[in-house]
Amino acid sequence: MARPVKIEDRDRERECEMDEQEKVHERRERNKEVDRVDKDVSRFELDMLLESVNATTKLVEDLLEMMQDPVKSENPFRVEDHLTC
Repeated sequence: MARPVKIEDRDRERECEMDEQEKVHERRERNKEVDRVDKDVSRFELDMLLESVNATTKLVEDLLEMMQDPVKSENPFRVEDHLTC
């Protein structure tokens, strides 16, 4: 014969289920936040890389211009002086 279920047991089971659901929800929210932060960091790193590439491109353009100008290219120069920060 089946054992009768007490109201307290049923309430405890419901509380446990609700606690589990809350934990799952909290983990999902934490994971979403981590994903948002990762995307922000990735965007920041990409922006920094693009900024660096643009700055280097400008330096190379200036260097090429200087090399092609006969007046400026008479004086010796070091490429390292123009391409290092």
